[in-house]
Amino acid sequence: MLDKLKSDLDQVRTMSIVGMCKNAGKTTVLNWILSEVQRGKCMALTSIGRDGESTDVVTGTEKPSIFVPSGTLIATPAICCGCVT
Repeated sequence: MLDKLKSDLDQVRTMSIVGMCKNAGKTTVLNWILSEVQRGKCMALTSIGRDGESTDVVTGTEKPSIFVPSGTLIATPAICCGCVT
């Protein structure tokens, strides 16, 4: 099943990962895609959420890290959020 998903994702040029609640698995899916599916491809990531904090501002729980491959382009509203120092 994962091989089929990897094959299908190889055909995708643009993707959004959306969840309607906290702890829906968005970060887990993103990390899997970054580590397994997109090897050797030029990628860009963007976020409209709060980024950079280690503790969730709503729940007070630890947030999972995102492991971004070298060479990935990233756009995030760091100045607006005040999260990145």
